[in-house]
Amino acid sequence: MRLRHFTPCRSIGAYQISRSDAHRALLINEELITFTPTEYRLLCILLTHENVEDSRLLMAIFSKPSKDRCTRKTLERHIDNIKSKLRPTGLSLRRIYRFGYALVVAEEDPERAAEGM
Repeated sequence: MRLRHFTPCRSIGAYQISRSDAHRALLINEELITFTPTEYRLLCILLTHENVEDSRLLMAIFSKPSKDRCTRKTLERHIDNIKSKLRPTGLSLRRIYRFGYALVVAEEDPERAAEGM
């Protein structure tokens, strides 16, 4: 993949993030990560907004804001996959209680802080 295919899209703290829609990939401070089509759709929304409602993320996956148990579990599985791919970069997804998610620097992520204890 050539770097010219990447478009700068956001910075979070000291992290510079560029994306390639053609390759479904992010370049985070020179580290390349590729994603599945669904993961990438979710990430594009998270890159565009500071805090994203669950209903908006569910719309990206299912084209409807359904909140039944099965669709919630599917969303959580995709979020977990994204978190594991982002972990080496120092970024993470933070759960906003009863609202949705936000893309953050991992040190701001309470789950990650608890793991270190």
